[in-house]
This record gives sequence, structure tokens and C-alpha cells, in this order.
Amino acid sequence: MFIVGKNVPKNQSLVLTRYIYRLTYCKKGRAKFISHLDLMRTMQRAFKRAKLPVWYTQGFNPHPYIMFPLALALGTESEIEPMDIALLEKYSFDELKNRLNEVLPEGLKIMAVAEPVCEHTDVLKSEYVIEIETDKSPEDVKNSFVEFLNGETVEISKRTRDKRTKKVSFKNIDVKEHIELLGIEALNDVVKLELRLSTSAGNTFNLNFAPVIDAFSEKYSIGITHISANRTKILCKNGEIFS
Repeated sequence: MFIVGKNVPKNQSLVLTRYIYRLTYCKKGRAKFISHLDLMRTMQRAFKRAKLPVWYTQGFNPHPYIMFPLALALGTESEIEPMDIALLEKYSFDELKNRLNEVLPEGLKIMAVAEPVCEHTDVLKSEYVIEIETDKSPEDVKNSFVEFLNGETVEISKRTRDKRTKKVSFKNIDVKEHIELLGIEALNDVVKLELRLSTSAGNTFNLNFAPVIDAFSEKYSIGITHISANRTKILCKNGEIFS
């Protein structure tokens, strides 16, 4: 997408022209343990290695325009993660995809390139498939989790920081309205959950699945021996998939 500023600034050396692309990438295998901050650094290095001219912001402290609309929790896999970039030159979607995939590390791969359609602030919910192994029978865990979500409240511990004193504390909040159970199965050794959670890219409520599972296991004294999670969808306010 070609974008140019409406008003020409007094500083004529500013570069206004840029081409914005939305990349969809996967984060799997060992790459799921790359933190969000390290992921940003990894992508910046990938653009340099691919010799792609990234557009820099024009403020006092310029930085490359590489934006992640919604961070992915550490240890979570996904094949539908969005990333926006701005380049100084125009490339075909296939060329951009291929050049980046040649230099990205194992576990990170560009799945698709397109022009942005939705705004970051349109993000409202995310869907996950979660598999957990515990020290109890899968059928018992399944029944307990359904009971957990059907209670009057679903309380989790949330970390807060006082703006004035900077002191960190924890408080219990009710997140029942932010959780939808789409499906649950008791398989051989695991319980498979399909959850839809409120996960906004803006300043509104953002719920991760981890504190929900932690609150559940603590309430029912269930020892979790293994957990795997995969984000499968990012949804907008209108119910459509973020693109």
C-alpha cells in the first residue's frame, strides 16, 4: 500500500513515501520460546540480511517501522501471527515472502503477505487450542474445567503496578465474561480445550490463557505435568478474522 503524508513538513529531508505490508508468520517449535522483545530484534536482523529497505520513523529518535498488532505469549505456537512493516521500495508479495524466508531462523516462517485491511484497534478476541496433561484422569479434569467455567465467577490473579509508588501487587479479578469455551475433549492422556478469550491490541482488557489454567489447577488441586498451546484465530470486533 502506497502512503504519502498530506502536509509537507518544513524539513524537506524527511522521507514520507513508504509501502506498508501485512505479513502473516508462524512461530513454532523452539521458536515459541523467543520472547516478544527478542522476536522484534530477530525480525529487524532478518530485514537487514534480506537487504530490504525498511522505512524509519521520522521523529527525534528514528526507528524501523516493524509493528506487531498483538503479542504472542511466550511458549505459545501459532501460524496466524500478524506483523506490519513499511519499506522504501515496492515489492511483490511473493518476492518479499521468499526473501525473508531465506534468512529467518528455524521455527519462524512467513506464511503470507498482503495489504493491511483491518486496523490494530479492531482486534477483540483470540482463539486457542490447548492440550494439558495432569496427574488426574482426563475425564475428571474435563468435568472439573466445565464446572470451573460454569461457576458464578472465574477469578484469576492479576499483577498491577501503582502509577505513583511503582509498587507491584496482585489482586483477584473476575474474568468469566472474557472466556468462551468452544470445545473440550478428554483424550488418551490429555484434555484438549478450545477457548476464545478477550485479547485486545488496544488499551482494553487483554486476557492470556495461562492465568486461567493456573487458577483452575489451583482451585481443584490439579498438578499439570505438560501443557501446549496454539493460537488459531485473531478476531475483529465485527467477528471477522483479522487481516
